[in-house]
Amino acid sequence: MQHIATQFACKYIPEVVKQIILWNSEGKFWEVEVTCLRYQNKRYTRFTTGWGKFVRDNKLMKGDTCIFELEDENHMSVHIFRTSV
Repeated sequence: MQHIATQFACKYIPEVVKQIILWNSEGKFWEVEVTCLRYQNKRYTRFTTGWGKFVRDNKLMKGDTCIFELEDENHMSVHIFRTSV
């Protein structure tokens, strides 16, 4: 599960969106479910089902940085910057 910044989600991801397609630089894509919930008048949004596969397939490691570029309300390009070891 990956949390999405509240201000970004409120501005760019409508609550009706239930799935986002993530694209990497190789042109591969993953369907990732989006879950929104409200608690004490605050909205929380996160990637759920499919996020783990995205992480595994892209061999993400602790310290790697992902930059998400919103293409439209349910498509994002992901730019991955690896941590040098």
